[in-house]
Parts: sequence; C-alpha cells; structure tokens
Amino acid sequence: MFGYSLSMGSVTVDQEQLYRLSLRPDFPLGRLGIGLDLELFVERNGDLGSRGWEAGSSTQTLDSILRKIYYVRYGRPNDAVYVKIGALDNVTLGYGLIMDNYRNTLHYPGIKKTGLQFRIANFAGTNIGLEGVINNLQDFQEGGALIGLRTFGYAANLEVGVTFVADLDQYSGLRDSDSDGVPDPIDASQKTAILPSTTTATAYPTTSTATTTTMASSTPMPAAASPPTLPPPCWDSTPITATPSQ
Repeated sequence: MFGYSLSMGSVTVDQEQLYRLSLRPDFPLGRLGIGLDLELFVERNGDLGSRGWEAGSSTQTLDSILRKIYYVRYGRPNDAVYVKIGALDNVTLGYGLIMDNYRNTLHYPGIKKTGLQFRIANFAGTNIGLEGVINNLQDFQEGGALIGLRTFGYAANLEVGVTFVADLDQYSGLRDSDSDGVPDPIDASQKTAILPSTTTATAYPTTSTATTTTMASSTPMPAAASPPTLPPPCWDSTPITATPSQ
C-alpha cells in the first residue's frame, strides 16, 4: 500500500541554518519497497537552493540520485522475514528494555547513515527467531558501530528472549570536520584538556653561600675577645671520714 510523510522545519547543514521541506513517499513493489526523500532547501534570503539536486558532473548526478533514496526494504516489520537498509526510524528490540524507538537519523540530513535492520521469525525451521540492528554500516571502517541482536523462542505460550546491544565506539558516529580524531562536540574541551605538558626542570648546585655585609666606620672595631680558658678539673683523692654524732 502506498504511503508518504511530509515534514518541514529548520536544519543546520555544514554550519549553515536552512529551512527544509521534505516529502517521503513509500513505493511498494510486491514485497519490496523503496522510500524516497524528496527535499527542497530554502536559503536564508528566501531563494530555493540547489543543494541535493546538483547535476554538473556524473559524480554529482549519481550522488544526487542516491541521496533521494531514504531506505530500501523487504517485507514489513511484523512479517516473518523483514530487512531494511538505509534510514532507520523507531527501532525497538523485543519489549524495549534496552533499545526502544531508536533512530539513526538524529543528524539527518547533515549526516546520512546507512543502517541495517532485520527480523527472521523462524530461523532455519528451528522455531527460534532472530532480529538485529546496525546503526551505520560505514562506521565499521572506523572500528565502530552500534549493534543490537535479539534471539527469542517459544515454549508453550511463553516467549523467552535474550537481547544484546553494544556500542563498539561511542565517538565513531560523530562528525570530525578537521580529522584530528576528536569529534566536533568535544573538540574544544578536548583540545584544551590535552595540551602538551612540557615542563623544564633546571637543577642548581646546592651550595650554601654566606653573605657578609661590611659597614665602613672611622672607629676601629675592637677585636673579638677569646673565650676564657677553663682550668682543668681537679680531683681530690683525700678520703672523706664520717664522724658519728655525740
């Protein structure tokens, strides 16, 4: 069944504030489906911009066409087999205890991510289901990506499932405009915190120097008296006789 959505609002693209109009139709082709993002940007002066519609070369034309593809899907989220590549909206694994209403379009259209979502209700006839999500396939080139997997099965009327979600690199999905390895949101604070700590220590000899101040005077100063010489101790060898009292 054909569906579409319409959105409008202001966005920031390359540090420039623009007004964006977007029409997103979903064209079903049997079990396949393709979602497009037909967008128009309004410049600050009120003119329509050519952003996203460049066709000056074959590379620009191909990039403009690929930019219009919002996602490609096979099946629907509740089907036994469902696969979606591209923009991901409102992704929930299981009952949403770990991942609930996740989307990889937070910075769209400034940053366009190619995500993957899949669900297989009966994997290889084992009555065990498997579903998962990868937020951006390009993040694997930088050693990152957010991945989530959930397996579930049924025992009588009871559903048992296990969910695993991990962010392999928390910074891989953030913009790094100067390619210094530090994402833009924390670039300023990080650069301030990680300054080269060059400390020069100068060693000086531990020599104590006594400074004597001499004052000029017309009266000669008397010489310091020598300390008195004490006589040697005298030991009396005369025995002491005790006389009894009368």
